[in-house]
Amino acid sequence: MAEPLLQLDRVRAGYGDAVVVDDISFAVPEGESLALLGRNGMGKTTLILTIMGQTRFLGGKMSFRGKRFERMPSNARVALGLGWAPQERGIFASLTVEENLAVAARPGHWNAARLFELFPSLAERRRNFGNQLSGGEQQMLAIARALMTNPSLLLLDEPLEGLAPIIVEELMRTIGRLAAEGVGFVLVEQHTQLALGLAHHAVILERGRVVYRGASQGLIDDPSVLVRFVGLRGERGAITPASA
Repeated sequence: MAEPLLQLDRVRAGYGDAVVVDDISFAVPEGESLALLGRNGMGKTTLILTIMGQTRFLGGKMSFRGKRFERMPSNARVALGLGWAPQERGIFASLTVEENLAVAARPGHWNAARLFELFPSLAERRRNFGNQLSGGEQQMLAIARALMTNPSLLLLDEPLEGLAPIIVEELMRTIGRLAAEGVGFVLVEQHTQLALGLAHHAVILERGRVVYRGASQGLIDDPSVLVRFVGLRGERGAITPASA
């Protein structure tokens, strides 16, 4: 069996003396994707921050293509192939779109020209400063900047939060295109049905622990687990799964 792209084994982490995520285990195969689900405050963002080295690591193992990285600094994790678009976006307000992309650039497939093709709205605003962009444009820039590091796995933390429906649709198409091109991702998203439609696998967190780990299709076919732990109410079969 091939080595997973990302593997977490009994990971425990938090802030100071507080344990926020505990006994977390899952794997993301090469070129595939995972939806990280759960109600607000259940540890999803903390888990993403832990993968990127932004929390106090308390135990367990994390590996990327078989290489342990739980004690590496954040920049070394980026060099391994982890890209991160944080929930707060982190756009540099005083830099232009082009400059925001340039500061993150690493050699590889993704460069500014390809990303302007992927995000035409950013191409039109390439010389605008970060604080001159709409919320949707800032989110596009956050994802584009993460791609400029040429990651093998992209961590997307609530990329659709607070955006107009037309922008949500555009970003969904973009994430779907990335998946089709073999860019793996871990997606934290409150739009549960949309997330399951994009991701091959799903993990649900409840109070910092895994209560579901398996194929997205399992939740699509029987949403009772979603109803219990996420609050989703919908009809069976109403969700379109990611392609295998």
